[in-house]
Amino acid sequence: MSPSWTTYSLPSLRSRPASRIAFSVPSGRGPASLRVFDVQGRLVRTLLRDATVDGGAVVGWDGRDERGVTVSSGVYFYRLETIDGAVTRKMTVLR
Repeated sequence: MSPSWTTYSLPSLRSRPASRIAFSVPSGRGPASLRVFDVQGRLVRTLLRDATVDGGAVVGWDGRDERGVTVSSGVYFYRLETIDGAVTRKMTVLR
């Protein structure tokens, strides 16, 4: 069974300072990584790196890349990877 999104609020970053991404892990616990990519597949930001989660978590993204620079408007993908599998979802950033 693969991980799932329990909710993923704010699929569009417009006037809000951050989006929140909530997810659950079917096995109940284990390491999880959550990364944001641009449409070319380039890594924009790592939000979680092999973090221990107990069932699930809520992670925020402020719309900035690894260097702290605000990203441009456009489509981005966030990918959750756990021992149960991987899931990718799309979001839109509007400035």
